[in-house]
Amino acid sequence: MAGRKNYDIIIVGAGPAGLTAGIFCRMRKLSTLTIDLKEPGGQMTSIYPSKPVMDYPSYDLVLAVELAGSIIKQTKKLGIDFILGERVEEILTVSDGFDVVTSDVRYKAKAVVLAMGIGVFNQRELGVIGEREFTGRGVIHGIPKINTAKDKRVLCVGGGNSSLEVALAVKDIAKEVTLIHRNKSFEAYEFYKESIMNSQVKVKFHTELKEILGEEKVNEVILFNREDEKYEKLKVDLVVINIGLVPNFKKLRDWNLEVDNAGIKVDSEMRTSREGIFACGDMVSYPGKLKLLISASGEGSIAAESAFKYIQKKNQEG
Repeated sequence: MAGRKNYDIIIVGAGPAGLTAGIFCRMRKLSTLTIDLKEPGGQMTSIYPSKPVMDYPSYDLVLAVELAGSIIKQTKKLGIDFILGERVEEILTVSDGFDVVTSDVRYKAKAVVLAMGIGVFNQRELGVIGEREFTGRGVIHGIPKINTAKDKRVLCVGGGNSSLEVALAVKDIAKEVTLIHRNKSFEAYEFYKESIMNSQVKVKFHTELKEILGEEKVNEVILFNREDEKYEKLKVDLVVINIGLVPNFKKLRDWNLEVDNAGIKVDSEMRTSREGIFACGDMVSYPGKLKLLISASGEGSIAAESAFKYIQKKNQEG
């Protein structure tokens, strides 16, 4: 728990974007507080700690939790304060900046950086029979812990990067892995597509999941091939669904932030529609946006620099 209540910058969210923003705020010698409801690291620690990361510079391959640990260690060396286990409820504009109100305390800042990641999104559901019934009993939305797949028959649903990453991550410990996609080709990076096609993962294109069956846990699914219009039963123990995210932007709208279907609208300097509030990471939207670790980190550095310039300008005016 931080002892002080007044800061130059308050960052909401401690994922890759928020942590990087903190690093660059401290490089500018701005007093910095980072608030998160969960532990630092974002998805890297809370959702897929054992996921192999292969697209972050300086690492051929690193586990997500190890990469997060390195970044967190750097932030603490730089003197960033952390408040964990508190949810930000309001961001109020006051005469000398902002009051950031959590479930427990009110903090003051001259500027705010929002980096709440997929915390403002929900996993998209297929809406098929058995999906909700077996969630937590063999059905997972998002990225599972790798050991969850050990010695199991795994069905991965989806054709994007996340679904292919899951299939590749569990293929060596699962009993077997089947990857289905409703279209004729994947919408993923060529590296992942090539790796999948050269692996033992069974790929079924033009295929939809229609029903999930079981008793105490999942034991079977019904698939439908859209091309030959045939149904198929497949024995499985684990169904991992990655078909995108559904926005949940009510709180952002309550904070008077302009949003579109993809997230908070920002410009090239990560400025939001509210002066003095900046945003970065998976929660932002702008033309050409990429939802990658490396781009989130880049946006964090831009948001920090923009916040520094904003504070500098306000100090000069004052």
